[in-house]
Amino acid sequence: MHRILSTLEGTPRLIVEILYGTGLRLHEFLNLRIKDVDLHSNRIFVVAGKANRDRITVIPNTVKDKLAIHIQNVQRLHNEDLKKGVGSAYLPCALGRKYKNMGTAFFSQFLFPSNELFHDKTTGNRGRWHIHESTVARIIQSAAIKANINKHVTAHTMRHTFATHLLEAGVNLRIIQELLGHKSPETTMIYTHLVSDKLAKTSSPLDTLIQRINGDTACNPSSPLALPNQTINAGPTATIL
Repeated sequence: MHRILSTLEGTPRLIVEILYGTGLRLHEFLNLRIKDVDLHSNRIFVVAGKANRDRITVIPNTVKDKLAIHIQNVQRLHNEDLKKGVGSAYLPCALGRKYKNMGTAFFSQFLFPSNELFHDKTTGNRGRWHIHESTVARIIQSAAIKANINKHVTAHTMRHTFATHLLEAGVNLRIIQELLGHKSPETTMIYTHLVSDKLAKTSSPLDTLIQRINGDTACNPSSPLALPNQTINAGPTATIL
């Protein structure tokens, strides 16, 4: 992740940092609105995620300041749209028809709005949709190329990396399941196999100890390490080397 992030700056970097730092699915990320972000409690509210389920995930502390500035920029853009008689974000289902003016509220705006205006044929309103998923794909793929990563890297790769790194850090599997929005724990268990592959390559401390013993005794046959159960006293306790 460091290699990818090092190639990015500005809004593109913020997009990748949020994808990796929250574990959101791409469509969940794209559909985030201002109201879904709570910087005070470090929470993002995912509304109608996969299987139409709501959940909460975390906001990384390292992006809070940048995210706050980004939200201020979105508000300035929205205020300019309102002055032009536009600025009504699309509202799902029948909300747009029932509450025709709700789309003009700042809290209804998408967190990452498109540069282009759209026309809602249902309500007649004009405003900004969220950025297109292809925009996110281009940002990630371009960063991977610049970082000399010869693999197919996507937004979902960020989500996988989020889960794997949490598991490696010792976070409880149940918490990871909640953050990812998995209905079944068996789905989250997939990441334990990824970590197991790395664990299989980890040397046991016994192997390291025996290598040290063999190395020391080879150089000095009279070394006390050659004796069984040899200990070195270090105050009230003793450590077996």
